[in-house]
Amino acid sequence: MLAWNIIVIGAIVVIVATVVGFRLLRTRGDDLVFDERMPATPRPAVLVFTRLGATAAAGIAVVTAVGLVVQSLAAQAVSVTIPVQTFWPGVYPWARVQEGPTATVTGGGFTSAEVMIEGLDAGTRLLLAGGHALQGATIAVLAAAVAVLAHRLLAHEPFRPIVARGFIVGAIALMVGGIGWQFCFGAAGYQAAEQALRVTAWSSEQISFAGGTLGEVAGDGAVPFGTFDPLATGLPQPAFEPTIELWPIFLGLALLAVAAAFRQSERMQRDTVGLV
Repeated sequence: MLAWNIIVIGAIVVIVATVVGFRLLRTRGDDLVFDERMPATPRPAVLVFTRLGATAAAGIAVVTAVGLVVQSLAAQAVSVTIPVQTFWPGVYPWARVQEGPTATVTGGGFTSAEVMIEGLDAGTRLLLAGGHALQGATIAVLAAAVAVLAHRLLAHEPFRPIVARGFIVGAIALMVGGIGWQFCFGAAGYQAAEQALRVTAWSSEQISFAGGTLGEVAGDGAVPFGTFDPLATGLPQPAFEPTIELWPIFLGLALLAVAAAFRQSERMQRDTVGLV
């Protein structure tokens, strides 16, 4: 609850501060210094909105990341996605369904679940916090790069060095952060699954197992085994299935190509100005 309070309050503060800041800039005419060499032109609404929205998005991403990091480290129960072996719950043999499903699940199941877990160790909490921090920082850097581009377009100077540098920093942040947060969340999910689901010993008053043989018992309240596995607890088993999606690498390379294009255009613009 504390984390979400931080996120909501911080997001409201960021949005209000962003709107007020741009109002002040517009009143002072700070952008006019960039327009002295060209006639006044209407400010495209889409660029104004993009600059405002990207700036707000960067601030909200930072505030959200801070809130989720605090929650991961300090909250009693933590939200985490855990990987499990393919699992589908079945009806226990002592239950008789009188009326219900008209179709039967014959295969498949779920392989992950988003759950709230208490009692996670410090290492798992640190991995979760690291994943949220990397994710928030990556989004904030990319949003800041978009805000810089929109600002320079409004100033009629898109080919400034800061624009290309912004795309380069955003590309590196996306490639490093995108892979990093996937690793952190994946490792944290597996550790959380091990801590929450791994059962090494169990017993039951209704089921007895002795001498390595199992048998059906009737008349004393015992459960008839049938096809039911008496050694199963009914819990899904944790699974180690590390998956890293490579889309951050490809998008990062695309942003680097865009940065190279801006640098080339910047050089061409300088050469043209020199000729004039």
